[in-house]
Amino acid sequence: MNWLNQIIYFGGESYLAWESIKVSGPDATEFLSGQLTNEVSTLPNQTGNLNAAIDIKGKINAYFFLLKNENEYWLITPAVLKEALIQRLEKFIIMEDVTVKSSDKKFQISNKKEAQGFQCQVSGETFVLAEADSQSELNLMMMDYLTLLGVNYGHLENISETMLTDTLLVHNATSFTKGCFLGQEIVAKIYNNRGSAYASVLLQANATELITGDYLIDNRKAGTIEQWIEIGDEQFGIATLFRDFRVDQREFTIQANNSSHRVKVKLYPFFKLTAPEKARQLYEMGLEEFTHKNNSENAIQYLKQAIIWDEKLADAYETLAVILGRGEKYDEAIHWLKILEKVAPNSVMVHTNLSLFYMRQGKIQEAEDEKAKATVKSFAMFGNEAAQKRQLEKEREQKKAELSRREEMFKQVIEIDSDDTLANFGMGEISYEKNDYSAALNYFEKVLLVDAKYSTAYLGLVKTLTAIKAYQKAKEICDQGIVVAAARGDFNTANEMQNLLINLQSKI
Repeated sequence: MNWLNQIIYFGGESYLAWESIKVSGPDATEFLSGQLTNEVSTLPNQTGNLNAAIDIKGKINAYFFLLKNENEYWLITPAVLKEALIQRLEKFIIMEDVTVKSSDKKFQISNKKEAQGFQCQVSGETFVLAEADSQSELNLMMMDYLTLLGVNYGHLENISETMLTDTLLVHNATSFTKGCFLGQEIVAKIYNNRGSAYASVLLQANATELITGDYLIDNRKAGTIEQWIEIGDEQFGIATLFRDFRVDQREFTIQANNSSHRVKVKLYPFFKLTAPEKARQLYEMGLEEFTHKNNSENAIQYLKQAIIWDEKLADAYETLAVILGRGEKYDEAIHWLKILEKVAPNSVMVHTNLSLFYMRQGKIQEAEDEKAKATVKSFAMFGNEAAQKRQLEKEREQKKAELSRREEMFKQVIEIDSDDTLANFGMGEISYEKNDYSAALNYFEKVLLVDAKYSTAYLGLVKTLTAIKAYQKAKEICDQGIVVAAARGDFNTANEMQNLLINLQSKI
């Protein structure tokens, strides 16, 4: 397991070499709400978020963790931004009863599940900030992780010339529903249209001589690479990328100073970091270790960590108990099964496995009792399955009726205007859902004949061609559609087609 996965799945912590500012006073909440890019007034006590202060043109003054403690706030910011942030806040205090004061308090940061302190959500990950103690140490790998998530930035001497929309702060330190803040109008205009011309991405590479600074793609400026971070056998570049090239998983050759190498684009969010996702992936790792590598020790470690992240992941409890039982650790296996009984009260296998383990311990009566419970729950399970089947049939009928309603509506529009792109696209989608691929092809092709920039029609056409196994043609349309969608700023469609393209390439 490389250092990044170790931090993601098992957690890490580090001394945070940033400086702190205390903002307090009766009007502190209202004042900060009007000045900062992210939520303030809705923050519960003992929580926080990543936040920023920008100027009227949308350029960054400073970024920081904002922590709420009763009626006061702590702003934890890189040291070189501290004085500028204090001046920026004091500049806008007019009538408000607010005090902005420099502090010597130091903090540490952790993403361990058991960590205590101010909880801050960033990119789906829960970070905990707490006052640093004498044992706190700087963990460079943890800081690299924060860099990958757009929390820790280098080259801060140029931050005042950087647009918020050019950085990941527009995603993880900005709320467009919180109410007005200085610079909001221009930031929202850029974000809600095509996005920044040059926005933050990761570039994945395995080259030995890596390009830094400005780089080209197809002989035009594509962006700037700030630094590379090594993860296992690969390198990840912290970079900006021109919008026409910003398609997830797309590969390019980049050039600079008579040097070139291949890269793969990774768009934000770079990692799936929610606690249930971590738990599910750890569960899958545990299964892999046990079933294919015959490594029970690693499997048990992964499964126990999965339960830490998600206490309701029934599969992890059951698999953990089975592995312990096979190792004749019956008492520990029974312990986990008893917890699973509370997590999944309808589970039949809980009692089946308990009966087996009690039998092997020679506890005949306990084994018979558990066997009886398994029998009772089996009958209940069959009843639940029948009810679920009836519900699924009802939902299928409702979907069928809705398709018929939409189909009739679109047909009426086409009778009036046979070139209507929305109606033809709608009929293409309906035909595809009904497995009428011949009709779907005709409708999607009609849309593109009328409007060659209708990016979602390319997606529909690719799906249809894939369904009839016309893989080469589907790839050609996919290549065209990705370029069209990216140029229009329709990145969701472009990214979906890129994923389809990867699958198509394996079939040709």
